[in-house]
Order: sequence, then structure tokens, then C-alpha cells
Amino acid sequence: MGLTTRDLVVIKYLEKNFLLNAEILSRLVYWTGNEKYSLNASRRRLKAMHDLKQIKRVREYVGQSYVYYLGKAPAKVEHRLTISDFLSQMSKNGFEILLDETEVEFKGLEKIYGIRPDALVTFKYQDKIYQLLVEVDLTKSFTHSDTYKKILSDKRNGELSSIIKYPLAVVSVCDKKPDNINCVWIKPNWSNFSNFTYSFIK
Repeated sequence: MGLTTRDLVVIKYLEKNFLLNAEILSRLVYWTGNEKYSLNASRRRLKAMHDLKQIKRVREYVGQSYVYYLGKAPAKVEHRLTISDFLSQMSKNGFEILLDETEVEFKGLEKIYGIRPDALVTFKYQDKIYQLLVEVDLTKSFTHSDTYKKILSDKRNGELSSIIKYPLAVVSVCDKKPDNINCVWIKPNWSNFSNFTYSFIK
């Protein structure tokens, strides 16, 4: 059996420099509404793609989940998997990721603001399109609050329409709630992911 439509989506994520594992992909691409069935499907399709030499995989020790990638061997694995896992939590909760306009290590703001967010995520929810600047901080608190406040202010004033096309929010994935900035705070274990969902249901 060759590649399925969903397999091609997986490869596209990898081509865009996301790191993935079976658990993340069970929510992000192969979600059926049943956790066990989705995970089995994800593992089966990843093995098929690897057997076909379409994707690469690595793990540090036997028993650890494989990490899937393209190109050179990955660095900052936990950090990058957390970015992908955030997208998987979004997808599982009904937010449609628009992959063509989603990037890791988003460079579009670097020249103006001297900052490179961990990701620009574009998604559709209830027929409206939004964008997120995502910062994942697993070992420290959220930083660059003043810069992100300036970005949000400039966006409201219509100054970033050529870079950020859609309504914008900032998401901090971090153990400690950020101070002095109006952003969506989510813990890395996703226990308060409802913060994100509620901010778009309002």
C-alpha cells in the first residue's frame, strides 16, 4: 500500500521542520475521536512511511517513542515536540490548522522587532481565520513581554497587515503565568488548555 492523503500531510509537517511522534500525530493528523484507535493508526502509518523511506526516525533508547523528522538529525527535541504537541491539542479540540501559513521559528518579525517566535500558527475556527505567535518556555519564564505588547499594538493599528494577515493572539506555553502582557497562557502538560478554547469561544 502506498501513501494516504493523511500520510502526505505528515510529510508536509516534516518538510516544514516540525518534529513529530506517534502520540502527537494521533491527535494532529490521525484523530478519529478514539484515543487508542487513533494511536494505533498513527503508529501503523508511521512505520509504513519509514519502511518506504519517506521519513526518518530516531530515539535515544529502546522503549522510547520514535521522533520523526526529515533532513539532519534533530536538536532541541523536547522543545520542538512541545510546539507540535500544541498544534495537536488545537486540532483535537476542533481548531483547523492551516499548514500552508504555519511556520516554526517564524522569521517574519525578526528584522523589525529582533524576535523570532517559536511558531506562527494560522488556523480556522467557526469559519474565521486567526493567527498565533507561540512561545514555548520549558526551562524559564516567558520573556520579551514588551516586544510582544508592541507587536500586538502595531497589529491593532494596522501596521503589520503584510506580515500578519489575520486577527492575532500571543500564546505562552510555560509553567508560570506571564506577567504584564495580555496573552493566552497554557501549561506544558496541557492541563489548562481550556484557557485557549475559551478565549475563542467568547
